[in-house]
Amino acid sequence: MKKLKCTIVLFLMINNISFAQTKNSTTSDKVLATTEKTYLVSEKTSITTEEEYNYITKGYQIQLASGLDIKKGYAVGNEILFVDGAYHIKLIPIYKVVNNENVLVGYVCNALSKVWNKTYWFGFPIGNKALLDKSFESIGSTLDKAMILAIFKAFAHYYLFK
Repeated sequence: MKKLKCTIVLFLMINNISFAQTKNSTTSDKVLATTEKTYLVSEKTSITTEEEYNYITKGYQIQLASGLDIKKGYAVGNEILFVDGAYHIKLIPIYKVVNNENVLVGYVCNALSKVWNKTYWFGFPIGNKALLDKSFESIGSTLDKAMILAIFKAFAHYYLFK
């Protein structure tokens, strides 16, 4: 009888490179594949700059409130709405237009709490750990556990069930 092996596969998106690591009881292999697509992100991405981060965390909200046009050279994707009880989470993809092609640079997160009757704005950068840590710090110091969980669920549903 053959010995059954348990295999774990993890996919990460780092600078348009899919990194897959497989492990089982007898081997450990690492595979790198240069590609612009993974199972989790099915579009081209670009590392978020500090300027883009400021736009997705503050500028986009100001633009909407003021009725201004989108930042030159950028485009807004279709909003993704996720409702978890009293929390309504909108994920809004922001694209840089490069050679007439949309390249994802991050997400605006509009999180409405019907519990507190308040809307919160956050940004999620792509491929920039320092800016992502900054986002998590902001979320962790602003929201309660239930709303943080709702944001996590929104991303999980978007990536795993789309």
